[in-house]
Amino acid sequence: RPLCSCNFRSGGHTALALGNSNWTANATTAGALPVSGSLDIYRSPNAFYESGSWLMGVQGGYNYMLHNRMVLGVEADATFPTFKDLSGLSTGGITSFTSPTLGAVTYSETMLASGTVRARIGYAPSNWLFYATGGFAWTYNSQDLTQLGPGVDESRLLWRIGWAAGVGAEVPIAPSWTLKAEYLWTGFPTQTVDYPGSGQRISSDLSLQQFRLGLNYRFDDPSRPVALSPSRFVPAMDIFAVHGQAT
Repeated sequence: RPLCSCNFRSGGHTALALGNSNWTANATTAGALPVSGSLDIYRSPNAFYESGSWLMGVQGGYNYMLHNRMVLGVEADATFPTFKDLSGLSTGGITSFTSPTLGAVTYSETMLASGTVRARIGYAPSNWLFYATGGFAWTYNSQDLTQLGPGVDESRLLWRIGWAAGVGAEVPIAPSWTLKAEYLWTGFPTQTVDYPGSGQRISSDLSLQQFRLGLNYRFDDPSRPVALSPSRFVPAMDIFAVHGQAT
């Protein structure tokens, strides 16, 4: 038996996202009292608008399995939300509050894209692979602040940099194809954005929880390790097809 085996993989995933963002609004003028709250990031799926906190993305990585069936790997992914709903949100939240300097205000944040670069460590007792993962995470978000009285609207785009951690399981379903289920938490520290038109400054953090279902294609080496070989329930032929469509 070889001391180790390795393979590259790539594929796609879909996910349901939950999360929250704690924010504090401060006027840039002296003496104004801050206002704070929390955004619920989850948006209910809507089939008609194809909106809600559903995500779709792609991933690629590399696995290295030792002779004791420990698996070391690395994976990178990019994830994108569905279409925006009538509030202008996909995976995001919106709230209304009263500012001492601005009066009635709405504030929102929505995710435009996100991704991670993570290490993986796991154990493959049979055909299954069970693993833990962690590493670097990023999001590209849009924040919007609107004064309801004069109707003044200011939008800001921002990058958030943070960390990711999670657990998952992966199993073969056909020759060279594996199916995985994964829970992934991403957290991003507090970041401050200025709105010069309204003289407002908003500081906020962000945390997301994703429940993912993914499909990978393995570019195998000749040894084809037993832990990642095709399931005995699947005939040894490539009969697997993947199709997606949005209208």
